[in-house]
Amino acid sequence: MKRYIALIVAIGLLIIAIVSIQQTKTKETKPKPTTITLMHGWGGANQDDIKMREIYNDFEKKYPQYKVILETYPSANLALERAQQMLAAGRMPDIINTSGSTSYLRNAIQLNMALDLMPYLQRDEDFLHDVNPQVLENWKTNGALFTIPDEIEVIGYWYNSQIFSKAGLTEDGSPFSNALVPPTWNEFFKICDRLESYIKENNLYSTCLSVYDEHAFESLAGAYICDNKDYLLYKNFNSYKPSDEAITHAVSFLKKLEKYTQELMNFNATDAIYNFSNGSTAMLIGSASLSSQLNDSSFKNDILFAPFPSNTGKPLSYVSAGSGYMIGNNTSEDKKKAAVQFIKYMVSDEVQKRILTQTQHMPQNPNLDLAQFISSNTLFHMAWKNADSASVHLPTVQTNWTTKELLELKSQINNCITND
Repeated sequence: MKRYIALIVAIGLLIIAIVSIQQTKTKETKPKPTTITLMHGWGGANQDDIKMREIYNDFEKKYPQYKVILETYPSANLALERAQQMLAAGRMPDIINTSGSTSYLRNAIQLNMALDLMPYLQRDEDFLHDVNPQVLENWKTNGALFTIPDEIEVIGYWYNSQIFSKAGLTEDGSPFSNALVPPTWNEFFKICDRLESYIKENNLYSTCLSVYDEHAFESLAGAYICDNKDYLLYKNFNSYKPSDEAITHAVSFLKKLEKYTQELMNFNATDAIYNFSNGSTAMLIGSASLSSQLNDSSFKNDILFAPFPSNTGKPLSYVSAGSGYMIGNNTSEDKKKAAVQFIKYMVSDEVQKRILTQTQHMPQNPNLDLAQFISSNTLFHMAWKNADSASVHLPTVQTNWTTKELLELKSQINNCITND
């Protein structure tokens, strides 16, 4: 009996030893995932920030051979500020989302620290198929492509039709007709004057307009001067550069707007959304994607989106592929391969549908049937439809204006306001 028990114990120990050896071999043969760091500014508490972080985290679920460490910042500006500091020290994250800002993009290219993505697109037809031709048109230079975004920027302005109606700003002057959308900048200023009068007459704690952020501010300046031949050096509407006179002209325009808003240059996106959502602001300059933050507004049924006016009376809107993801060139080939796979994942049909439906940002993938995924009764659908109907679609200011030109614009405006 004792021999029988001893035999069973010996067999059991042998089985344990074999299993242990097998597990050790499995651990030894299983390759470690390639780890990359993604720097981004989707660190806010808004629903679209949360959903974008979920999309980022799902990458390694789909591709377990890769691991993504998120270096998250509350805003794109803070992320880019940190990235610029790293760049000055000769370092760059494996991958970064530039969120439409081109100063970092151009600096990284100049320092030869950005990876050219064209060879990867040329070798992968599926990848190329998911990249909007507008991305190549806007960002391909001398055969090289250093950035691919996951969305198309759509910029105009939001307005509260109820406030317009109460101020008498309707098509026929009656409170029952449609709100009056100004075709020209002169008409736009007249509407601002009427709104200011209405606010003062009724002792309202309100402002005429606000600007969501610096990007919207630059877009507003560009929209004002983009169709004036006297102030531009340009080939056509899709490729324009500001002359020195254009910047001076834009400063004059923005200075004129200052009296209609409490803070022209001190942007606070949270306050801008809050004040517009509760009816304290009549107009909000910003992107169509702000619809995700306006859906819970008590004025939701009164909120509309419009293209910018123009000097000629033809409505203008920004519908353009801005700068997006960039990959560092000073890293290993394995990390470059992982980072490229991440961008391919972000522009794929599956993820682009999620970006559209979960964050209400316009996907850049040209293959999606937008009508299939956008409900016709949403703020986003209305904003996209109205922006798309504009006579002229402009590339974003950052696409064509250099960093020097944008800095000169902001410097002149600051000087103008400070010296008042």
